[in-house]
Amino acid sequence: MINETIQLKDITPEQEDQFALYYKLLIAGNEKMNLTAITEETAVYVKHFQDSIAARGLFAAGASLCDVGSGAGFPGVPLKIVRPDLEVVLLDSLNKRVNFLNGVIDALGLKGITAVHARAEEFAHGKNRESFDCAVSRAVAQTRTLAEYCLPLVKVGGSFIAYKTAGIEGELKEAANAVRILGGAKSEIVGYELTAAFAKKSFFTEGNNIAPPRPVKGASVGTSPAESKLGRLPLLSEEKSKIDSGGEAETLSRVLVVIKKAALSPIKYPRAGNKPRLQPL
Repeated sequence: MINETIQLKDITPEQEDQFALYYKLLIAGNEKMNLTAITEETAVYVKHFQDSIAARGLFAAGASLCDVGSGAGFPGVPLKIVRPDLEVVLLDSLNKRVNFLNGVIDALGLKGITAVHARAEEFAHGKNRESFDCAVSRAVAQTRTLAEYCLPLVKVGGSFIAYKTAGIEGELKEAANAVRILGGAKSEIVGYELTAAFAKKSFFTEGNNIAPPRPVKGASVGTSPAESKLGRLPLLSEEKSKIDSGGEAETLSRVLVVIKKAALSPIKYPRAGNKPRLQPL
């Protein structure tokens, strides 16, 4: 059962301060390692923070969540800030990024969140296999590759959510066979738009037109929006949003690819040796 989406007007002053500190830690950490190419404050709040929390209404209360390829902590840390009830694992293959994430967790005073140094193909073959209610990823990879890394981590009845740019229907068709092999049901696209340029403080105020995601009319793959429980999420404005980052306006349309886990994943997946990327299903 999908919970009602948390509205940004419900963010507490403590959570607002956590986002502000997270931004400072991100910029400081970025001087020592490659965490993000986006460093301008407004752009980070929009393209990282706001984008990451787009899925905040798609999890049941107290759900367990694995952020695969977490990197600088997106989307797992922002989701934990706005949904402190979630139990979150941040999974990354680079130890120095995991050390950065542990520092963020400590500095923000977050509980019920752990950073783990491991490769997804190894992590999914141990005690963690099919143990999470949901796996999420903003990693840059094809959906069929991400599905092989993520679906084996998810319980039957749970879901895998991939953050993507709009216009990926062809990619999802290519991923259909992999999703079926790995025990997933047909994919559904949930669309949303990032909002117009705003100062940092306005990110947290009521009336800034930040809305939760909605199903894109006619864009779901294999599932009618009318049949989806996601259909009860509030609608976004039909107008295109623009973000001013460094003086150049952009229209940023995004989608969440939601794949339900319908059956157990065959034990041989995910494959080792980078095969999910080099030889996708």
